[in-house]
Amino acid sequence: MGERKQIMIVGCGVGGAPLLTRQAAAALGTAQVWIGPEDVLDRLQNLPGRREELYLTDPGEIRLKVESLPYQRLAVLIGGNPGFFNRGAELYQALEDLRPVIVPGLSEIAYMIARTGVSFDGAVLFDPKRKGSGLVDQVRRHRKVFLLSQGEPGRLLKDLLAAGERGLIAYVGEGLGTKHERITRGTLAELADGTYASGSVLILMRTAPSRTRRFGIEDETFIRGSLPMTKSAVRAIILSRLMLTEEDIVYDIGAGTGSVSVECALAVSYGRVYAVEKEAEGIELIKKNAEKFGLDNIYPIQGLAPGALGHLPAPDAAFIGGSAGHMKDLLQVLTSRNPTVRITAAAVTLETATETVGYMEAMGLNPELMQLQVSTARKAGGRHLMIAGNPVYIVSGGAAPKEGGVG
Repeated sequence: MGERKQIMIVGCGVGGAPLLTRQAAAALGTAQVWIGPEDVLDRLQNLPGRREELYLTDPGEIRLKVESLPYQRLAVLIGGNPGFFNRGAELYQALEDLRPVIVPGLSEIAYMIARTGVSFDGAVLFDPKRKGSGLVDQVRRHRKVFLLSQGEPGRLLKDLLAAGERGLIAYVGEGLGTKHERITRGTLAELADGTYASGSVLILMRTAPSRTRRFGIEDETFIRGSLPMTKSAVRAIILSRLMLTEEDIVYDIGAGTGSVSVECALAVSYGRVYAVEKEAEGIELIKKNAEKFGLDNIYPIQGLAPGALGHLPAPDAAFIGGSAGHMKDLLQVLTSRNPTVRITAAAVTLETATETVGYMEAMGLNPELMQLQVSTARKAGGRHLMIAGNPVYIVSGGAAPKEGGVG
């Protein structure tokens, strides 16, 4: 058996050779071949040494090339740091059995921090490629957001302005570490109409406190139509019973206007919510409300469950706001996809609530039943009258989530 190949995944930092770490420069200097994106290889051409250079970015193609090449020392180049923005994860998985060595580099984020003086305290790193609640929601949650834009940054800034996020200061860093470096600072309104390079680094900073997060968003906040909507106080109880974690897959069955979908999507910031609704009007309202709240992790599905659930991924939690007489079938489908799914159902009649409890008991889901009736004060002259809402029955059952749930 021949000598094992030494494979290095090298973070090449920003700019050119002067900003390489010593370890990265040594790895590149001794490698017999460089494999990586054209722009990364080209900016390191002044490094001494002789080597073959191959422009490849697909992890599968790189794996095949690494196996076929006759060299013993191979360097796979990545811009920035392999640990940021999931750059090195797929590549490492493709080469894992060959035991590659990861060589860190200077990340764009660390460079921007040094150049702007903005600390990372209280910040979050946002990856546009990762499925989740979206940039608008992230800037509403956090004091600072750092990200590497996938396209033209001006579009992102315009989207934030359109969502009403005017209280932000932005930094846009282009060509970091090169002679073309430009770092621009300003408000969203000042920067949104500018032209910036694709792949720029953005820092978004709040000038006002982050919005308070709570269950039970005011009913008036949602865009409404003729369909019934789950009221604020009821939604708060439903969310508490679902016990969501930030990466959960959630079904909202009979989603109506999407008010429960929105609250779930805000709780599962790195998860997904599938909003199943049979009415076309409801689908349009779900889309509008998702856009209003800046959420990218709500997926409207028109149809009647359980048939409309199709090939969706298995749920961690499900809310049934309307079963259309198929409660038993729904529960069977949900538990067949995930035996530990957490289920909460709402009913307005005692018969539906009783049937749901019976189905859950027969399936070993340990149901809990509560009745919720909310009275709201309404001014009448100089006094206030309590106006009672219709009672709602909430049935919940299933397994508790892993430690770290929301609510």
